[in-house]
Amino acid sequence: MPIDNIASIIGSLIAVIGLILAVAKYFSDKEKDKIETYKTTIETEIKKRELAKLIAEPDDSPQLNDVSRKETANIARHDNVDDQFRTLHYQLEEWKKMHDKLNELQMTFAQCRNYAENLDNKHSNTSSLNKALTLDDLERFSIGWKPCKLRLDRLRDVIQDLQYIKPAKDRHKPINPKKEMKNLDRLQLELDNALRDSDNYNVADIAGSFSLAVDQFMFNVDKSLVKVAEDINAMMQ
Repeated sequence: MPIDNIASIIGSLIAVIGLILAVAKYFSDKEKDKIETYKTTIETEIKKRELAKLIAEPDDSPQLNDVSRKETANIARHDNVDDQFRTLHYQLEEWKKMHDKLNELQMTFAQCRNYAENLDNKHSNTSSLNKALTLDDLERFSIGWKPCKLRLDRLRDVIQDLQYIKPAKDRHKPINPKKEMKNLDRLQLELDNALRDSDNYNVADIAGSFSLAVDQFMFNVDKSLVKVAEDINAMMQ
């Protein structure tokens, strides 16, 4: 066989062997990449499951790394802030409802207050004319008092439905809606009795106490409403 043919055959064999080695290396590298990808996926899934287990059973997962613990703490802290914000929002709504009902009561009772002042001014005058005027004012007060009682019923409904406002434990913050409502209920009963007895002196006196009680209740509600609004604003900063 001529030397040239032998050289040609050897060269072809070398090229084929090189191609085989290159192909083998290519598939080997691809297989290695697949294994690495699969390994990374498994490790990620394990970390997810460990984190989920810690959230569900924090005392049973002492091996969780510090990063995951910090993530869990951040999640818990975030949830706590969300709960606080949601509670403040609902409290704001409840204070606002009470404010609205008290404002309606104040406006409705304003005319009754005028009649009560007239009764108080005429109490010392015993002339027949003033007695007649007193009876007229008592009748007007009685007529005006009926819608006030409806406003009281609506205010009472709002207070009975409170879920997020709790009575203040601090004696420096005396607002307690249910206690304030009981005071208004007591004065309402006393006014009803005085009107039934046509007792103009007591009607005037109790009406004054009722007006002051409503004004004080409104002041406390508005004070609490502003405080909650400030707390919400502070959380949003």
